[in-house]
Amino acid sequence: MREERVISGIKYRNPYYKGEMLKNYLVSPCGKIYSLLTSKFLTTVVSGNTAYPKVGIQFNGKRKI
Repeated sequence: MREERVISGIKYRNPYYKGEMLKNYLVSPCGKIYSLLTSKFLTTVVSGNTAYPKVGIQFNGKRKI
């Protein structure tokens, strides 16, 4: 079941990765990601040939970007 939380007046929900819900993270409608493991917002980085922001998360014991 998808968790929903309000942080600073913004609704956050659990994101999905490859069809599986990420229970340790919450994402806002604008794309901010909150870690329930560290109780902090994750920092995004723009690198490489793309202008898209990236963030590192843990998924099934492995780090994914």
